[in-house]
Amino acid sequence: MRARIVGRTTSLAIIFTTALIPASAQAWIFHEHAAIMTRAIRELPPEQRASLDRAWAEIRGDKTLYRLCTSSEPMLEIPGDDDSKWCLGLGALPALAGDHSCTPGDLADLVRNAAWVGDALKSAQEAGDDFHQAGGNIPARVDRLIAHNLELQIDDVEYRSRASAGEAHFQIPRVSEDLGLHLSRALSTGAKANAVASYANYHAAAISLAGRLSQKPELRTPQNLWAILLIESFAIHFLEDSFSAGHVVGAWGELAQRKGTHDYYSEHGMSGQLWGDNSFYYAHGDAFLAEEDEYRSSRAVKLSLGQVLEVLELGPAGDVMDRRPWYPDADVCTSNSVLLGLDGLAESEHLHEVLQLTLKPTTETPRFSPFNGEVGAFLAATLEGDADYSTSIHGSMRGIIGVGAGLALEGVTSRSHDMYYSLMLLGAALGGTEQEGPSIGFGANLHIPWAFIPGDGALWGPLALMDIVHEPFVRSAAGPWQLQRKIVLTQEIMFQFSLLRSIELLYYPDHHTAAGKSRRLELSTPVFTFQIARAYSAPMSSGFRAELGVRYIHLSTPGELEEHSFGVTLGIAAETRVYP
Repeated sequence: MRARIVGRTTSLAIIFTTALIPASAQAWIFHEHAAIMTRAIRELPPEQRASLDRAWAEIRGDKTLYRLCTSSEPMLEIPGDDDSKWCLGLGALPALAGDHSCTPGDLADLVRNAAWVGDALKSAQEAGDDFHQAGGNIPARVDRLIAHNLELQIDDVEYRSRASAGEAHFQIPRVSEDLGLHLSRALSTGAKANAVASYANYHAAAISLAGRLSQKPELRTPQNLWAILLIESFAIHFLEDSFSAGHVVGAWGELAQRKGTHDYYSEHGMSGQLWGDNSFYYAHGDAFLAEEDEYRSSRAVKLSLGQVLEVLELGPAGDVMDRRPWYPDADVCTSNSVLLGLDGLAESEHLHEVLQLTLKPTTETPRFSPFNGEVGAFLAATLEGDADYSTSIHGSMRGIIGVGAGLALEGVTSRSHDMYYSLMLLGAALGGTEQEGPSIGFGANLHIPWAFIPGDGALWGPLALMDIVHEPFVRSAAGPWQLQRKIVLTQEIMFQFSLLRSIELLYYPDHHTAAGKSRRLELSTPVFTFQIARAYSAPMSSGFRAELGVRYIHLSTPGELEEHSFGVTLGIAAETRVYP
């Protein structure tokens, strides 16, 4: 990840919205969007590819677009070894649309002026290579996805805000098996913003403009040709989103359910059915693009782009898309509902031809089983037992019960973190020994994750609140110091070096020893944590862990010398969380 300070970002929303990026704005990740588009370009029929090449060459005549590659295919090219001379192709535009820009005009400005675009393209290329190397290693892919989202947050400081306006990237549930009826509902004025309506609007706008250029050759300028490809790239972004499993199952429920359902089906896949021939294939989602996903989605993208190129060369085909300019400047980041008049596109032959190749969204009732992620504030209860052996006080055993609250941010950071904050109030019962009697005590346990320096996790929030810098959070969230990375054995079983991630303080005000009444203070921290089991079914999660730690004990007896002792502890704990 590139080290760079990014200033004046917007408060703690950075943290929470970064958690939402996979579950809101984004369907396929950057390099997957680009891979689908690049394949579609490569597989265009010869006459359509020739039309695209002519248009691309004319566009490159505009010297303000010096960052465009000679070929329209690639996402990114770097001639020689000079990173500063990078260029992009049409393959990159759907990836930059929607997730990194709100309108085709924004996209044009990015290509011309945004200094961070080159960094984002290089980051995406590196991520693509890493995903290829990860293969079927699911934890590695999920960690890389989270790190990539965080990298993009550094490159594009508005990435967070666009993620909060994500409805337009999801399909709405179907209520009919007829594509025409579904389109009438998806395109109806005032309906919830959705991927089909976003695609239909921009595709119609691109075809309408292409038709005007074909009829009036004097309008065929590099600027107008560029506008057509920018608008169609926006359309294609949402067309590609329509193939992501996490965006086909719908966006229902609260945050934890939306995120959990999206992430589950993106990773594990779902049996998807096409509108046109009712055939099935196993569809995946962001970070898990498979060959079948790329083939199916690129086939629809190729047809969509081909329609625009055909109209540009041959003129309007008499489709309803030709009859008006539609909304080429529609802002997908601010519009929460379908724009006026798009319902007229439900009869478009061009639209039906493309969308019959896409996935049917799921029905709302019955629907695919929802899943949940541990995100948000929680209340917790814990039951613990441990034994210790110290240098001078010898062994003791205790039982601990606790209640408290915390904040879980599963998915904000890589799986190598145990990303949660908590404060637990504790009651303890210390067992008696030959030298000491049983005692009742109280105390607290504070858990703060850290990446490089113990306690650094406590700084991320205040830094964000001061609107100064969020890179420390981003860099730390992407992965902690190597030694204390969590070793993920299965979804439920994990092992971690956890020194100073939790600090536990217990005080026994009425402790009895052979020398008389004393006060006992214990300060403990785990060194190694072994999570044995964990289960989550909203709104509750439960877990069971074993810990090996260290403990400092201080005894204060009136009239006697104070005793200090250091020892090791071995304990087990069961914890339950409830997410209100």
